[in-house]
Amino acid sequence: MGVKSLWITKNAKDPALCADLLKFYTNMSNQVAMSKADGEVPANLAADNDPSVTSNPAVSGFAAQAQLGVALPNTPFMSGVWTPMDNALGAIWAGSTPVEAALNGAETAAQKNISQITS
Repeated sequence: MGVKSLWITKNAKDPALCADLLKFYTNMSNQVAMSKADGEVPANLAADNDPSVTSNPAVSGFAAQAQLGVALPNTPFMSGVWTPMDNALGAIWAGSTPVEAALNGAETAAQKNISQITS
C-alpha cells in the first residue's frame, strides 16, 4: 500500500507555522470532512472510526484493507515497477489486453528495469 505524506523542508522560514498546517490537515475533524468531500481514506485513526466515514462502504472497505496492508518498500527498485504497472492497469481497464497477459508483461518489464538498476 502507499500513502500521501506531508513534509516540512529544513529550509522552512517558519517551522511552527508549517507544523500548525500539518496539524490542520491531519486533525480528526478535517480528516472526516475531507473523507466526506472526496471519499479519501482518513489517515487519522479516530477519523477512520467516525460514523460518517464508516458508513461509506467504499471508504470503510479501503480503510479495512489498509489495516492488512504492507507498506511499499523504500527502495530505488520500486521506480522500475511504476511504469510497467501503470501501463498494465491502463491496458486492463481499456480492455485491450487480458489481465494475465498484461500483468505478466508488467512483471517482465519490471524485472528488466530492476536488473538495469543493479548493473
